[in-house]
Amino acid sequence: MQKAIAADYRRRGYPTEKMRRKHSITQSAFMGRDVYTLHPPKGDSTETRVVLYFHGGAYFYDIMKEHFAGLSKLCIASDTTIIAPRYPLAPDASVQDIRDFGVAIFNDIRVQYPKAKIIMGGDSAGAGLAVQVAQYQRDNDEESAAALILWSPWVDVSMSNPDVIAADARSVMIGLDGIAMATALYIGDRDPKDPLCSPIYGDLSGLPPLHIWAGGRDLLYPDILKFADLAKAAGTEVHLTQVKGQNHMWMFLPQPEAKAVMRQTATAIAAA
Repeated sequence: MQKAIAADYRRRGYPTEKMRRKHSITQSAFMGRDVYTLHPPKGDSTETRVVLYFHGGAYFYDIMKEHFAGLSKLCIASDTTIIAPRYPLAPDASVQDIRDFGVAIFNDIRVQYPKAKIIMGGDSAGAGLAVQVAQYQRDNDEESAAALILWSPWVDVSMSNPDVIAADARSVMIGLDGIAMATALYIGDRDPKDPLCSPIYGDLSGLPPLHIWAGGRDLLYPDILKFADLAKAAGTEVHLTQVKGQNHMWMFLPQPEAKAVMRQTATAIAAA
């Protein structure tokens, strides 16, 4: 991540032809940003439910090929339409720009699919963005998602939890030094503990049901557990799945544990 940030290397990915053969993937635009819609092979699910998914990447990386591979699998496993926007990124966009885009595209999807339940989620930074959007919606009496799907959520960009230091020694996917560089680009002159940057410091009551997946070797593991406990104490419904030995974003890797997450997530989507 340090090298990528220094070189401003965004690593954008695209759906492959193999994915397009499995099911329909369409591209549109919203507020000048690309939006990909993955349709399940059996036909659109938009009369009943859709998933708004924000990709991870520390608010710096663009959507990657790994995201499309994982979302393709989830689309098929859940038989649900998934909408994945390329939201604005730091440092070109501010914290508020990114959050406001998330709110705006949710509202646009609500207009497009008035009969459908909207499930909102994401991985890592994208999962943190989903929580920020839900907090804004609650505070402004706006309709929110039926549930939040949070894969390895990044909910505290301050990385000030002492347990994170120990977690850094076990993590092989992401590290504190790279995350610190990404955080500086993301927050600008804001306090990293501002709830707009780190939703863990905001009000966690009155949110949609949270379905959270955390890997035991993830750098973010201590903060994810803390977030789940705080949300539960605030009265929010929390479903936490911990998987020992797994690193950040293991659900995108070609392994049995990733297949299990897809099945579990499909179940959570169906139950929303």
